[in-house]
Amino acid sequence: MRKRPQTELQTLPEPNSYGGMGIALSERDEVIKLSLGSFLKKVDAIMRFTLTRLISMTVAAVAASLFAVLLLGPVPAQATVDDPFDAAGTYKTKCVACHGAAADKRFDKALPDDQLVDIVLKGKKPEKPPNMPGYGEKGVTAEQAKTLVDYMKSIKQ
Repeated sequence: MRKRPQTELQTLPEPNSYGGMGIALSERDEVIKLSLGSFLKKVDAIMRFTLTRLISMTVAAVAASLFAVLLLGPVPAQATVDDPFDAAGTYKTKCVACHGAAADKRFDKALPDDQLVDIVLKGKKPEKPPNMPGYGEKGVTAEQAKTLVDYMKSIKQ
């Protein structure tokens, strides 16, 4: 094993001076306090500026996102005179699952049109599920329901 060379203990500078520079400890401490205080004030100002800027950017980003969602969000389609009701498309998306592709399930073509339109608008609860939902509360008008009933009668075999 190798022996470590012994070194002399270094002596600390005298209590009233710092490294032989002739500055008393109290003066040195005062200089450090002033330097540190100035530094901390600058750091605090930078942090406040950064935090304020970060909050401002976050608020702006949230506002821009909300604006984009509202501006670019889906607008519900309203049936107008220029936009005729698509009975075939509505049947394929809303009715085919229960009534079948040829309206051969749970649809009595012999019932009067008024009664069938009423069922489309208000729904029907048969003895066993599934229940027929009412589409009047979902925006289907009596005229559209009549068109849908006519379409179902035309495809029923």
